[in-house]
Amino acid sequence: MKRFFIIILIFGFVSNKNTVQANNEIDSLIATFNTTLQPAQKIPVLLRLTELHFNSDFEKAFEYANELQMLTSQYGTIQDKATAAWYFGKVYRYNGQFDLAVVNYLFSAELFGEADLGLDLAGVLNDIGYIFYKVQEYEQAKQYYYDALFLYEKHNASESIIRINFNLSTCFREEKKYNDALRYTDQALKLAERIMDQVSINKTYNYIGTIYFEKGEYQLARENYLNSIKNINEKENKALRLSYGYNNIGETYQEEGDLTRAHNYYKKALAEMQKLSKPALLVNTLLNIGKLHLAENDCLQAISALSNAISKVNPKIIDERLIETVEKLNEAYKIANERNLEVDLKPLIAYNEILGNQFKLTNEMRKSLVEQHNQYMLQNSFEKRALQANIGQLQNTKLYLIWGAIFVVVVFLVLIFLMNQALKKAQRKSQEMVMALTQMKGVLGKSFQRMAEDDAFTITTKK
Repeated sequence: MKRFFIIILIFGFVSNKNTVQANNEIDSLIATFNTTLQPAQKIPVLLRLTELHFNSDFEKAFEYANELQMLTSQYGTIQDKATAAWYFGKVYRYNGQFDLAVVNYLFSAELFGEADLGLDLAGVLNDIGYIFYKVQEYEQAKQYYYDALFLYEKHNASESIIRINFNLSTCFREEKKYNDALRYTDQALKLAERIMDQVSINKTYNYIGTIYFEKGEYQLARENYLNSIKNINEKENKALRLSYGYNNIGETYQEEGDLTRAHNYYKKALAEMQKLSKPALLVNTLLNIGKLHLAENDCLQAISALSNAISKVNPKIIDERLIETVEKLNEAYKIANERNLEVDLKPLIAYNEILGNQFKLTNEMRKSLVEQHNQYMLQNSFEKRALQANIGQLQNTKLYLIWGAIFVVVVFLVLIFLMNQALKKAQRKSQEMVMALTQMKGVLGKSFQRMAEDDAFTITTKK
């Protein structure tokens, strides 16, 4: 669940003020593009237009990236071609199409390598590492991060070195290798303090707190979370940093059983996030509030908070928050059913279809990405050493997929039980309710059959 915060910490955030400035810049760039006659002079304009639309407007970003690629193929330098492919990869990445993103990234990496553009190559390798991290293929992710780190250290790129150490730490944390994770965050923190990069200092303290939280050392986690919200100089990022800190501090109190204090911090986190006008940022705290209501045995409030969280997430993109939220919704609906509370079960069917689609999407994306990764390493001698490790990783992945399939079966058996219970109660009610529940049972049967025919699904729930 904390992975969303970590991803934002890695890749940054665009504030409302920056959004207004970006809109003004877009208008100026379009005017420049329309009045520029030489094709080669349009290339830097298209690069910037694509960049400004990465995570806000897929269709526009795709349009600019496509035109950019056509122009660079005829009039661009090798660096222009490499950058165009890199940006096309970013467009796909932000749209959740990781396999297509990696195809473009790998092509870009080859071109940057040929041109001996080490810093740009490192940036591409870092982006590829992120995608493998996102689909939980941590060994592959680390291989790309290590190569990027080598290049950044070669060029003394301090800020980028901090980021790569941070990224490597996230992989070790996911593997529960906490000592290694802390070793890399310690390196990141020391370098950030040496160059007096306050933003990186704040982010790293937050992440160190996350590691201690997962170790169950809640007091140490709180201390680091509090350090993460000290000395925030950037006004645009203050609300973001505070929201992360408050949310995470609330989690430590919830784990210790102090639900009142936890709820107070969650409310403070929501208040800060609402200043940012970014609905997706509310998801983690709404999920926490839903879990808190479950701990308080208030299943109806839990259903309300968790349903609200789901409404703010794009179900077509791999997102472990969706999986955890639907799991908690299943718990809440089960409790409501056992207490004979009047709840509409229809949304639960849709939620569990989202869950199934997340498993399927993750499974398919993993297969495609690992194949691309192995092919890339076969073509690049400096990475051949890791090919055998990838084969072992694939074997481990198969085990995860088998357990994922078992989980899906259990979820749907629980749903069948809930539906049968609801049908018994509905016999005392109107014929309309009986027909609705019967229709739901039919939909569930089709969903179960469709899920059973897929290969296997990997459970990706994380803290």
